[in-house]
Amino acid sequence: KKAVEKWWLRLPGGWLNPLRWWMEMRMHGPYTRFYINHINPWAKILSYMSKNNMMRLQYIALVGQISVLLDKSWRPKISQENWWSIRYYSIFAAINIRAILAIMREQRPVYLSGNDLELYELLFRPNHFSARQFQTLISKAQWHEAYDSALVTEGQHVDHLLLLASGECDVTIGG
Repeated sequence: KKAVEKWWLRLPGGWLNPLRWWMEMRMHGPYTRFYINHINPWAKILSYMSKNNMMRLQYIALVGQISVLLDKSWRPKISQENWWSIRYYSIFAAINIRAILAIMREQRPVYLSGNDLELYELLFRPNHFSARQFQTLISKAQWHEAYDSALVTEGQHVDHLLLLASGECDVTIGG
């Protein structure tokens, strides 16, 4: 069997050289045959560098967590400590998947009907409602048309919001 030359031992800097550390881990580390144990630290660094893009941050963090899961679960013997790591990273991988799905749902386009769009542009957009927030609100609302009738009478308990979208109304109190 031919001996493997350890060229990295001749690198300048000795143990202060990070390339030497990496090669020693690669050649003599306990569970590095797939080299996936090095992905998680790089994924963390990249995800924090992309903090302006939440979707990219979530994807990179998920890749890092899955790499740890694979590294811990592919070991010849899984210790109690590794089981705790597997549980821990599984929970956070599930949280990241849920966050990715929420971001994807938030990025879907919002479609509003003619009346809804007119109401949004007139009253809600100037008050800094997003189209998604307005769509959620309007999904719980009901349109009513009232002609020459009282919307609310004095003394009546009102458990909902009334919004006059168009037209005129008179308000009479105590008479």
